Amino acid sequence: DVSMADAAKPTRLAAAVILDPDGPFVISPTDAVQPMFFGAEDAGQVAKALQDARSEQPDAVLLVEVSGTITVDDVPLRVPSRTCLIFLPGGGLTAADDASAECLIDIVQGEFVSLSTRIGTVAFDGRGKVATGIRVWKSGKVHLDRIAVTGCTKVGLDYTGRGGDCFADSGSITRSRFRDCGSGGIVVREAAQFLCIENRVTQCGEVGVGIESRQGLVAGNTVSGGDEGMRAGGAGLVVTRNSLGGRRVGLVATDSASGCLFSENSFSGGERVIELGGSGCALFGNVFSRRAVVDFARNPSGKGNSGEFHYGKFAEHASLRAESDVS
Repeated sequence: DVSMADAAKPTRLAAAVILDPDGPFVISPTDAVQPMFFGAEDAGQVAKALQDARSEQPDAVLLVEVSGTITVDDVPLRVPSRTCLIFLPGGGLTAADDASAECLIDIVQGEFVSLSTRIGTVAFDGRGKVATGIRVWKSGKVHLDRIAVTGCTKVGLDYTGRGGDCFADSGSITRSRFRDCGSGGIVVREAAQFLCIENRVTQCGEVGVGIESRQGLVAGNTVSGGDEGMRAGGAGLVVTRNSLGGRRVGLVATDSASGCLFSENSFSGGERVIELGGSGCALFGNVFSRRAVVDFARNPSGKGNSGEFHYGKFAEHASLRAESDVS
């Protein structure tokens, strides 16, 4: 008996999967840990200090604590491999008035990197000056937790992994917030087994969350205010217990979607709730808040998907219509 499609049920996955560690990325008992501390400083100066420390100790884990606001001007804060960047209360990143950098934080061809905060969330403010909040390029094992990104002209998080078939290299974005970013909140590509858990994305242009991840997991996210709530693809991707809303459509399963599971999500708003592409995908136990249109135009007649099509619950006065040819 559903009178209204509620927000996604809390997954509690974050509490089970994400544990605040006692130490940073320490892989071996012999690993060296180099503590570093920064207050309110320029991003270029911090990036240079990190690079100098990395050059002096190539294999050490850099445990970096930030207690002030780092200002990004002409260069982003570049974070090297094997670095744990922890923002203390009062720490954060912001774009300068005349910022010309493309992003606030840049992680390029790196691994074993984490960005997090000890309490609450840490603010990364693009102020409408930079294109991207966090750029991860050709990197793996990058973990981002409890970050609030606002005011980027393009994307809040732009994550490119080291290849869709590169396993045991997964990254994650968890318990974070993205708001008022021009074309998208979270964009992930070429990253197998990626985890996108318990994030909130609002008013982020074209696509709230766009993810292409083989055997990835997207769970417990709340997305609203963009044209498309979520655009998802990749083999074996699981999208579950999300609250998805978009002005045009809640969920788009791309042509690369293969054997994906879309389960127990709630949908609201939009002209359509789902545009279903790809093959072998399953819809199970989802909740629809209004007249629901599942669009098969990407995959006429629903071949490959119709075998596992359990629509789920409907709000009061909601109904389902499947379209095979949409003008």
